Amino acid sequence: DVQRRLPELTDRLLTVSTIHLPLEDLIHLSRSAQNQLGREAAESMAYLLHGTDERGCMPPPAFRDLRIFPQEYTGTAVVELHYGHLHGGLTAAGRPNGFTIVCDPDKPEAASHIFDVRLHENTVRLYTAYTPERLKGCWLYYGYGCTPYCNITDMAGRSLPAMGPIVLA
Repeated sequence: DVQRRLPELTDRLLTVSTIHLPLEDLIHLSRSAQNQLGREAAESMAYLLHGTDERGCMPPPAFRDLRIFPQEYTGTAVVELHYGHLHGGLTAAGRPNGFTIVCDPDKPEAASHIFDVRLHENTVRLYTAYTPERLKGCWLYYGYGCTPYCNITDMAGRSLPAMGPIVLA
């Protein structure tokens, strides 16, 4: 989460997420992943140097804010996250995946409580098994643990930033 927030603390700095890219081994990106990372880093640098131009260069996708509200019929919580700097809307190959909610830090294996994830334009909606009141104080992550599977990108294939813990209030 510190890497995600670095651009807020340092002028003219952008970070590019690799959470969705395939690995060659335990820690190294595959060749195709390195190529994609290079394209995304070049676009970010072009944005820093020239701003948005006719090619549509823009900073990497960024988390904006979230809100929690009860689902109309069940009363269970929906966590709605908003993102900016997207080429087109959000998409996923298969079922959108990568978010985790941890409510008991002593039992991280009992994490999640998310039963559905829906994407709409710049918004991710997480449908949970808990009420909004029960989620207070829980932690939200994108890319939690040692082997996360994160597949949500914008239409240009740029990943949402890994993040967390974000305390749900």
